[in-house]
Amino acid sequence: MQSRDVAQNVLVSLSSSFQTAPAFWLDPKNGVEYSVAVQEPQYRVDSYQALQNTPISGSMPGSRPQILGNLVTTSTTARPAEISHYTTQPMINVYAAVDGRDLGGVADEVEKRVQAIEKDLPKAATSPFAARSRP
Repeated sequence: MQSRDVAQNVLVSLSSSFQTAPAFWLDPKNGVEYSVAVQEPQYRVDSYQALQNTPISGSMPGSRPQILGNLVTTSTTARPAEISHYTTQPMINVYAAVDGRDLGGVADEVEKRVQAIEKDLPKAATSPFAARSRP
C-alpha cells in the first residue's frame, strides 16, 4: 500500500471520484454528456471514528484492503473554516442571515456589536465595518 493509495481513497470518499478519475456518460437519446462520480454519502462520515473506518484499497496487485485508522495516525484540531485577507491583513468575515427583519436594521445591529468588541482588539487591529446592504 502506498501513500498515494491512501490519499486517493480518502479524496474519493470525501470529495468524489471526479477529482481523481473523471468519468462521463453520453446519453444516446439527446447527445448530452453527464459526469459520473462516486462519493461516500455524507451521512455515513458523521464522526471522527467513521472517518477512521474509511476503507482503503491498494493499487498494487494482491494488496489487501485496510481501514484508514490502521494506516495513519491522525488527530483532531480546531481551525478556522475560512481564512480571508484584505490586502495582506488577516480578516474575519461575519455572515448573518436575515429572517423576518429588514436588512438595514440587521446591519445596524451587527455594526453595534462589532463596535462593542473593538476595545478588546489588539492596538494594531482595526475593524472597518462594511455592510453589503449599504450603497
